[in-house]
Formats: sequence, C-alpha cells, structure tokens
Amino acid sequence: MRYIVLTLSVIFIACTPKDDKDLLIGDLYFSDLRFGNFYNLPDSSRNYIEHYFDTINIAKADSADKRYHDLFHVLKNKGLLYKPFVDIKVKEDSMVKLYLDSVDYDRIKIFKWRELLNDQKKVVIKARTKYIDRFPFPLLYCQELVDVSLTDGKTLPQRSKFRIEDYN
Repeated sequence: MRYIVLTLSVIFIACTPKDDKDLLIGDLYFSDLRFGNFYNLPDSSRNYIEHYFDTINIAKADSADKRYHDLFHVLKNKGLLYKPFVDIKVKEDSMVKLYLDSVDYDRIKIFKWRELLNDQKKVVIKARTKYIDRFPFPLLYCQELVDVSLTDGKTLPQRSKFRIEDYN
C-alpha cells in the first residue's frame, strides 16, 4: 500500500504544471542604445573596454562609471560577456534585458525593425528566465525560449533621434 501511495505521489508531482512565476512575456524592443556585453564587438573594442574597467579607479570614478563597472563585473562573473541579448518591453514602462544562448538568439534576430514597422507587426517573446541582477532595469537569462511569435501591433520605438539597429 505504501508503494502505491508513493508511486501516485511521484506521478502527481511530476505531472503538476510548472509555476509560471519565471515566465516572461513581452514584446521585442529595438533600443537605440545597446550596451550590454561583447557579443559581435570587434576585438579592439573588447580590449579597450576590458582594459578600461580593469584599470578604473573606483574611488575617483563618477556614478555612471561605477554603475557600468559593476555591470561589467556582474556579466563577467556570470559568464555573460559573450552571450547575445535582446531588450524586451514587459509593461508600458518596464524593460528587461534578456541574455540568450546563440541558438535561441537565432530565432529572434531574423526580425528586422523596419519591416515590422512597415507591416505594423510586433514580436512577442515567451521565455522561462532566471534573474541575474538589476542594473537600471532587470537583467535576465533565458533558460528556455518557449515561443517567438509575430502578431499585429506596434514595434517600438516608433521614432528615435538615434539610429536603430537590428539584432544582427
């Protein structure tokens, strides 16, 4: 009898749906200022940035340099300096930076900002995530890319003073 109860308990626990508290649902956002890691940067830029943050005098640095120094070291310690990322708009005024593996990133980078804007479409991303840190906005790591879908809507930003680049 104990074995039957134990077996049923294991089956029940295994079949219980996952808690969706770590499920991120949001729209792909094409930011005009994309600082987040070394992915797709030339070696000269990588070397310059690493040298800068390794030799910066934190005691004399301004608050912006301190924040970027902290971000650099968080990404370095978490092994995310060379991982691709995308910006996701999760609410009207909330953004997150989602770091992904290259295979998952390949499913997203095919969407081009200008084409989405012209066709009045947007990309909705669903992903199971893990919290990394908070640097003016949350940094998350994609553990499982659940869905990438194209739907009617506005791709943001609509206008920008700066040049908006696609995720390449």
